Amino acid sequence: MKLTITITLLTVGLFGNLFGQQKPFKTFLEEKVKALRDGGLFQEYSEFDIRQLTQKIIDLETEWNGEFFEEEFPQDDQLRTFINLAKWDKQRVWFNDLEADVCEENKVYKTVISDFGEMTDLLRPVNIVEKWKTKTGPVEIIFENKGQKFNLTPKYNDDWLDMEPLLETFNKIISPSGQRFEILENTDQQLLVIRLSIKEKERLTKDFKIKFV
Repeated sequence: MKLTITITLLTVGLFGNLFGQQKPFKTFLEEKVKALRDGGLFQEYSEFDIRQLTQKIIDLETEWNGEFFEEEFPQDDQLRTFINLAKWDKQRVWFNDLEADVCEENKVYKTVISDFGEMTDLLRPVNIVEKWKTKTGPVEIIFENKGQKFNLTPKYNDDWLDMEPLLETFNKIISPSGQRFEILENTDQQLLVIRLSIKEKERLTKDFKIKFV
């Protein structure tokens, strides 16, 4: 009888692993939050332990959505879980829809540049000007950073953002830090940009099985 029970337990464990038996949700979430912290994120909450930090993210998500949805953090979709956790680090992550109602009146590029200016002391843009020659471009962006002037010319694409010239310029500015603004490889029109060192990028890529552009 003892032998039969032992074999049964081993069989259940084997098939549980083969078919991706899931961990308790809170355990899974805490492990992923720890992986993000180990990858350099959530430094603003350095005084929190992993349980406290996990609860903080749950609270932020609940406040944003009105309630907390566990299905937004699926154990079988690491990319989705990564996005929905990492997006709450406002010092490291910029997360937005590329179809952003870009037009002359809305001055979306000005807002985006200001947002990135909140993410690192090396990037503190001032005197930001967004100029449109016509309703369909060309667009010229001018700003100053620590006494240096920058001129950007994003491409017009209806109401979509062209982030390439912005990120190229931002990465030149923050290069002394050894970090870059990296673009997460995603499948939809939402863009997640994250400020990382090479080692942090390698660690997050390994821990979450994600890719960067």
